[in-house]
Amino acid sequence: MHRLVIVAGPNRGSAFSLIEGENTIGRQMDNHIVLTSSKVSKRHCAILVTSQEVILRDEGSTNGTFVNGALARRHTMKPGDKLGVGEFVLELVRSGASAQISTGQTGSFSNSLEVGLLPSNPFDLSGGAGALSLPGASQSPLKSGPASLQEAKFDDLVPSQELPEDLPGKLKFLFEGKIMPTFYGMLMKSELSNIVAGLLGVTLLIAVFASVMPMENMAEQGIQREAKIRGTVLAREIADRYAPHFVNHTESQIDFSLLNQEESIKIVALLNMDLNIVAPQSRLGQLFSVGGEAAFARRMVKEYREGREKGGGMFLDTNTYVHVEPIKAADPRTYANEVVALALISIDFSRNMVTAGGLEIAYGSAIIYTAIIGLMFYFILLRLIQKPYEVMNDDLDQVLRGEIPRVTKEFKVGPIEKLWDNVNAAVQRMGKGDPSGEEGVVMWETEFAPWLAITDSGQMGLIGFDSNLVLVTVNPFFSELSGIRTDSVGQTLAQVGDQAMNSLVTEMKGNAERSGNRTATDKFEFQGIDYSVVATLVGPRDQAGIALLFRKKET
Repeated sequence: MHRLVIVAGPNRGSAFSLIEGENTIGRQMDNHIVLTSSKVSKRHCAILVTSQEVILRDEGSTNGTFVNGALARRHTMKPGDKLGVGEFVLELVRSGASAQISTGQTGSFSNSLEVGLLPSNPFDLSGGAGALSLPGASQSPLKSGPASLQEAKFDDLVPSQELPEDLPGKLKFLFEGKIMPTFYGMLMKSELSNIVAGLLGVTLLIAVFASVMPMENMAEQGIQREAKIRGTVLAREIADRYAPHFVNHTESQIDFSLLNQEESIKIVALLNMDLNIVAPQSRLGQLFSVGGEAAFARRMVKEYREGREKGGGMFLDTNTYVHVEPIKAADPRTYANEVVALALISIDFSRNMVTAGGLEIAYGSAIIYTAIIGLMFYFILLRLIQKPYEVMNDDLDQVLRGEIPRVTKEFKVGPIEKLWDNVNAAVQRMGKGDPSGEEGVVMWETEFAPWLAITDSGQMGLIGFDSNLVLVTVNPFFSELSGIRTDSVGQTLAQVGDQAMNSLVTEMKGNAERSGNRTATDKFEFQGIDYSVVATLVGPRDQAGIALLFRKKET
């Protein structure tokens, strides 16, 4: 069985088991090995594992795939070969063999890690098992690595694979395991402020439609109830008022002129049982046979002949209500009250309904008001997130200059309490000699571990050299800034830097050596942008290396 071990680059020390068959490598989550970096293609390369050989195949990656430093399209790999994918360098090893995490400098880091005993979180500074310990911390046996960088990066955020029994636990499991990985991936590609703005915007739009739409429906239902009540009352009033005319056979004296003047009344009519119009007089004798009102009148005549006595109504559409009330008179033969005519009224309440333009105004006004409130909340939330880190960065600058002893905790932000503690623990160890007191080779990776922990938490570039100005470490932020790749570790300053960078490093190292607190400050320009630089000597005084922190100057 073969594995790939990251020996240089982000998440250094993580290991990935290779399965029999094809193993894809890329930054997309559907790859067998996920390397999260903008320099890694979505599907960068593939490794075909058979019982006889291991074959690498480049999948048309943008930045190319390298084997032992040489660009390769297809290559048969053997244990010990170094695979370069973006800013990652991975070594192919067999199970049971040992993989040494090297810096390209012979003897500079002699600790080797057995495959299958790799750290689950190589950036953990808590001193637990598998962590890259701070100077002076004891090394513990290392645990098995994660299946992907995504798991390693969010090792403390993703819940265990066992589904909890209780409902709150299940909901948390599903939330962290199914929903949040999508947002963690977004956070790798987009600024937090943009993600917060997008989430807040979606929330406000949902709130607008969830609040305005029910009110709109309630208003329409209220108008419909009012139309139904009004139609019923008017129909009964007409039936009661004009019933004596049918008893006395004076239908010709019925006057509807006042009712016809109301805008909301669509149709008002008195009909005999044959659906001939009795009133208004202008349509006397005509058959009432057109429209939904006529169909409803025919149905009611049928029901009255079958014994129905009460009136009834219905909504013909969303804007029209029709109601029919019976008019009764005594049959001269039987002296029983019978339905002899119908009072029909149709109400058109479309003018009272909210029009399309009114809806646009309502929704537009709600969106504007909620957007103003949302923007205020957005900036408040953004500043609440940013301010603790700004204060931490400012305090860290002062600590590195020797102006204050430690980073202060000024805010109550639970998730970064541990980060503050780690930063303070790291800065207290900086600039000190080999904590073990042993003479000989300086453990440069251990010396620079605190610096990597600090720069991993913010937008700061880091590059570090040993006492001979050989490159020991460079973080991804500085790689993107300067173009110095992480696989350049082990090369000299003259090999990796241009003339300006070489002058900066040598000059700041000399200034730090002459200063009383082993630090120096300066500024440097990348692509027209000024960066403040803080240099600190690392390691024992007689073999001091140098760490340079780069941070964009605020305008």
